[in-house]
Amino acid sequence: MKNQIVTVKFDELGTLAKIVYATNAFLILLGSGGCGKTASAKKVIAPSLAELFGLPDVEVWKSNFSNASPLEITGYGALKKGENGEDLMVFAEPQGIPTVGNLSRTGNGDPDRVVLWVLDEFANWASDCQSLVRSAIDPDGDATIGQHKLGKNVKILITSNRRTDGSRSSTADAPIISRANTCVLEADLDVWLKWAETEEEWGCSPVVTYLKFNAKLENVSHFSPDVPQPWDGTPHPNPRSWERAARQAEIIISDEETDKAEKNRLLDFVLRSSVGEVAARDCLSFLRGSLNLLDDLDDIRKGKIKLPTKPIQQFQLLGAALRIAKAEVAGREKVAVAAGDLDWLV
Repeated sequence: MKNQIVTVKFDELGTLAKIVYATNAFLILLGSGGCGKTASAKKVIAPSLAELFGLPDVEVWKSNFSNASPLEITGYGALKKGENGEDLMVFAEPQGIPTVGNLSRTGNGDPDRVVLWVLDEFANWASDCQSLVRSAIDPDGDATIGQHKLGKNVKILITSNRRTDGSRSSTADAPIISRANTCVLEADLDVWLKWAETEEEWGCSPVVTYLKFNAKLENVSHFSPDVPQPWDGTPHPNPRSWERAARQAEIIISDEETDKAEKNRLLDFVLRSSVGEVAARDCLSFLRGSLNLLDDLDDIRKGKIKLPTKPIQQFQLLGAALRIAKAEVAGREKVAVAAGDLDWLV
């Protein structure tokens, strides 16, 4: 039986992070591109560290040394005379790494403050760069990077894609894996939808409405399917690409000066270039139906025609109605509710 890496959801990371970092271990977070690995550092893991240490907040430092040389991590060397006149090689302290020196010169100047250091896209780093990190996670001694000592409360988060996620990345060395709790961040649609609802600019986008409807279909998921292997570089749906598509679709549909044919053309472009052909085709059929329903919405509000009976049309209509209602009462939501201006929507 093949071993499987444990999976976690975005909203589960906080509790898990507190347990991991309370034992002076660190976390390796794997997953497909755009599933929220890097975003989780600021939104979930750093707040959990702050709660663990009783702090108001925790800084996040991010390093990505993909395609970098080891000297960009250790610093470039220079000759220096020793006490007895001997030639010594010393290394400049690189910026962007939470060493004692850099921590003393930034923030509140406390080199012992808690910092979350994100080693982003770690498996894309060259092997000699990866090997330098071993000394930074040494549980039996001072944490160092090259000749430079890290702050004693620097907590490490490693993020990485896998080959199954369409990456050319390699696997981290066993000595690094053995010092960490490793998990795969699952792209969870329900969590994503809850977050999308908090975004005022695009939370009511018809793309979000489509994903809500799609989530109710059995055995059909265009949210974050497995990356086709071998991957040929074509756009692939994931949480990040759906966010981009939702933002862009909201701009297109909200533009009252653009006619329906041009809107359909633009929607075709932004969806196919963001989430790929298959997901775009399915979403486009939904959105085009939404555009057609807009013509009927005013008559439905006036009671001239009845609501559609097909679930997909009801979802489309609801998405359009929410956008219109939001625009009509913007800035006076509480007054509008009391005045009955949203009774038609209810």
